[in-house]
Amino acid sequence: MDAIRSILELTYFASGPLLFIVACIGLYQLKIAKDTARLNARRDSLRLAASECDYYHRQIIPLLNALDTAIQENGIVFFERSEVDVQGETIRVRPNLAKDELVKELEKLMTIIKETTEVFNAMEAFALFFVSGVADERVAFSSVGKTYCNSVKQYLPDLVPISQDGEYYQNIIKLFLIWNTRFEKQQLLKDKGRIEQQLAKVRDKFIRPFGAD
Repeated sequence: MDAIRSILELTYFASGPLLFIVACIGLYQLKIAKDTARLNARRDSLRLAASECDYYHRQIIPLLNALDTAIQENGIVFFERSEVDVQGETIRVRPNLAKDELVKELEKLMTIIKETTEVFNAMEAFALFFVSGVADERVAFSSVGKTYCNSVKQYLPDLVPISQDGEYYQNIIKLFLIWNTRFEKQQLLKDKGRIEQQLAKVRDKFIRPFGAD
């Protein structure tokens, strides 16, 4: 009995450290599983971003070209005559057209509604992946950010009125504002660097007052 009791006591006292070790192993395995899941999600995000950039080049750019051609062939000046001002999260659009000119231009826009709808739908689908965070927008920004922002800004006079009710093309606008702000910051940093370089070259000169020596 004494031997059995000794064994039980040893088992009891050893169970604490053993349980701790088992718990540590379990936590480590859980960490590995989380890290693996995080790494796989990151890979999927990068893979999807690359795929969407390829989609932009192969599908959206030809649609944009077709829309530009339709605008030229129909003599539409609505976009080039409109004034667009983007300040942070605020977009202001003002058509610089007389009332009768604006009516005519809006009528012309109806003749190319097929082309504009195809472009806006494709760009909305593209933007959705990045606004939702499913795809890494930083990858797309470096690849197609400039052409995306330029195209969206060109068509804001038509996009803004359509999206004002909050139902249509919100992701196009959201992604544009994110990327446009980033481009503005980059430009400001470049300007700051250039100004600092110019200031470093400037040496202050003073004229010592007579009798100051």
